[in-house]
Amino acid sequence: AKLRDFRTVRIAKGSQISSAEIQGIRAFGSETEMKQVQEEVARRLNQLVADVELTWENHRLGAVQGIVTDADGTTIVDFFSEFEVTQPTEVDFDFSALTDGDVRTKIEASITRPMIRAAKGAFVTGSRIIALVGDTFWDEFVNHSEIRTAFLNHQAAAALRDDTAFGTFRYAGVDWVNYRGTDDNTTVSVAAAEAKFFPANAPGVFKVAWGPAESIDLANMPGAPLRSLVLPDTSGRNAFVDVEVYSYPLYVCTRPLTLRRAKRI
Repeated sequence: AKLRDFRTVRIAKGSQISSAEIQGIRAFGSETEMKQVQEEVARRLNQLVADVELTWENHRLGAVQGIVTDADGTTIVDFFSEFEVTQPTEVDFDFSALTDGDVRTKIEASITRPMIRAAKGAFVTGSRIIALVGDTFWDEFVNHSEIRTAFLNHQAAAALRDDTAFGTFRYAGVDWVNYRGTDDNTTVSVAAAEAKFFPANAPGVFKVAWGPAESIDLANMPGAPLRSLVLPDTSGRNAFVDVEVYSYPLYVCTRPLTLRRAKRI
């Protein structure tokens, strides 16, 4: 077996709380300035952790597509290149040309069967296929006559009759998810006309590792998802407090040929 070198990614978020920011502000029910500082530190930490978690989501979304990218779109790792395989061709879905029965047939022929075969035994009992779907693809898919007819007498029919935005349902062996992402629909998102397919509960297909923080006392120790620090002003003036959060994740797809992508045309 070929040895491959994958490196963790350094995520660092920080915020400084100055004395001016808490000057004249008393926490509700509080009588001490120290409590004000502690509560502001906790609030800033929560914000920083949320920022880190969004970066994790971006990396996870990349891993299930086989290419992990940074926030600016720069490629961090391309698992198709790393494993020396060619990314499967994008599958076109022209819903206006697909008659009843054609949608299921296309899904099974172009998505589910190829994915299961490419898993090389990793697709086991309990494994399933998930599709993260953009808004335009989703709207045309759930409104296709085949989909609506299939669910007409099913308990999920009510869901299709109601608002399906950012919904989830199962069809043709796939769990379809209208992926929400960030509210700007660009920072972390699936393109409106696209769908991304990946296996879930498939042993060994996806892995995550955490690197240790940059600290002498943590060198050669197992990594943890998060490390937070509260650092006082070292000048002696006590003019500010630095709040920092670090994470060193590595999201890996070991079998990129199990991944599929589709586009509504």
